[in-house]
Amino acid sequence: IEARAKEVKEALPLPMALVLFLELFFHDRAVNAPCTAVFVGWILCLIFASLRFNDGVHVKPSSLEVVDGVLFGLCWQTKVERKRRGTKFAVAPVGMLPADSTDAEGSVRRPWLEIFLELFAVHAGGDRDFWMFEMVALDRFGDGPITYHRGMRVLRAVLSDAVVSFAPADKKQEYFEIVSKVTWHSLRVTLLNSAVHAGVDALP
Repeated sequence: IEARAKEVKEALPLPMALVLFLELFFHDRAVNAPCTAVFVGWILCLIFASLRFNDGVHVKPSSLEVVDGVLFGLCWQTKVERKRRGTKFAVAPVGMLPADSTDAEGSVRRPWLEIFLELFAVHAGGDRDFWMFEMVALDRFGDGPITYHRGMRVLRAVLSDAVVSFAPADKKQEYFEIVSKVTWHSLRVTLLNSAVHAGVDALP
């Protein structure tokens, strides 16, 4: 319990450059490795909605709704909400890539969230009480929900792949060291940390 509490308190936020690499990695895998792209898209959802791991698991796909391009959802069981009403969250169609960024063919990239929702419907849709499946092999889902420790290994693996693919050569080692210290709670604190450093008012 002490170790877990320490891990949460000392969670290392992801540098926003690493979030950018992750977004590029998502686009890179969307065509040839759709299940991996769905997993990476889910990670981006956790980052941009500042969700805890358990919150991100306890979401029924049927509760997800898109309004004006924004993904709204409901976590049905959370650490901070015990009245069984659930906790609402939103993922805006934003990212680290400029809106007019292009791929290798010169085509303008669509927002990652839009592509994620399409891939999710095809490869991980259905009525159940959890959002993300366990990754049991390279680009293959299992039947049950993602678990904390195995999911963490896959999280670090995709972050490492994103660094290999997109980080500048002279910065790769620095990012690998960050990835080795990443926990699930890092995803929750990334945007909050970035907002604090940007001088954004905390209350809104």
